[in-house]
Amino acid sequence: MSMKYWGRAFAVAGLLASAVVLAACSSGGDAKKNGGGSESKASSGAGKAQTVAITMKDNAFDPKDITVEEGAVTFEVKNAGAAIHNMHITSTAAEGKDFSSKPIIEAGTTDKFTATFTKKGTIKFQCDFHLPDMVGTITVK
Repeated sequence: MSMKYWGRAFAVAGLLASAVVLAACSSGGDAKKNGGGSESKASSGAGKAQTVAITMKDNAFDPKDITVEEGAVTFEVKNAGAAIHNMHITSTAAEGKDFSSKPIIEAGTTDKFTATFTKKGTIKFQCDFHLPDMVGTITVK
């Protein structure tokens, strides 16, 4: 079998071990797309859901700097690259838990998940497969 096959097999095996932890931190959601550019501000308003659309490329997020209001935010993450990706919001220190997309988002597919931010500040996010290059920040206002 090819090295590409084995490399991917080992990556998937490693993810399965962390999938249980990530699954406990993720949730689904439905919302319309919004966002784009180098910085995205989530759509918001009194009683309206905030939604942020993020494109994952090889190996960068677009946008990589996001501004949202406190409350629930639905992230729609699309893998426009050739490699597998994910979006992992490392918010344990601020929110008591992390938020994440599904563990593996295959090329050409999209996932949605919701994160609830209760504190103002800056939170980092990353693709667990492509550190330290594939990272970004969420500013909660």
